[in-house]
Amino acid sequence: MFSGTPLNGQLGMTLAPNGDILTANGLDRNIVETKPDATSAIAVQADPSGCDLFGLTLTPDQTGVYFVDDGTNTLDLFAPAP
Repeated sequence: MFSGTPLNGQLGMTLAPNGDILTANGLDRNIVETKPDATSAIAVQADPSGCDLFGLTLTPDQTGVYFVDDGTNTLDLFAPAP
């Protein structure tokens, strides 16, 4: 089990194409990628202008992540640069 930083008020999760766990943080607008064996975690800011994130799912082509921004009540897309 992984706990503590960078997890911060988790409000949703899904699996990445590589088998890692993606978690939406409710307190800092980050999406955290964690190895299933809990050996490492990486956080990326998905929404620098928004509020709490919750709910995650991959795009159909698995190149991005849809998430809900609780501050604006919108469905947004996070797609890292190639």
